[in-house]
Amino acid sequence: MLATLPAALALLALTALATQLTSGYQAQSFALGGVVATKLLPAMLLAGILGGMAWAAIPAFLKTRFGVNEILTSLMLTYVATLLLSALVHGPWRDPTGFNLPDSRIFPPAIRKRRSPSRAASSPGSGLKDSSSATAWRM
Repeated sequence: MLATLPAALALLALTALATQLTSGYQAQSFALGGVVATKLLPAMLLAGILGGMAWAAIPAFLKTRFGVNEILTSLMLTYVATLLLSALVHGPWRDPTGFNLPDSRIFPPAIRKRRSPSRAASSPGSGLKDSSSATAWRM
């Protein structure tokens, strides 16, 4: 997921340092979230940008080289993306303990977002979620 080995080692070192410097479940969760937000989130954002640029380069190349309509080629690439994702989920990303269902592995509990018990019922976006779903239901 990270581009280089030093970046992965830096993330590991920062995580270990955050764990050593904090005590308690909530403090360690906050520290680990801070490390992930400062190191992993920008790397994921950059990977998404570069992947989108590479994917958009295909219709652009076909338009400039062969004069093919870029709208049609980009629409047809959605089928290619679906087949590529299906091949990954049924192949290398398949969960070996998934009872032969086409599903990827579940993230370990250390990586998943933790909710504190006091805020489990509501979040900052719950009001917006409730009002938008009520508005959509009325339509």
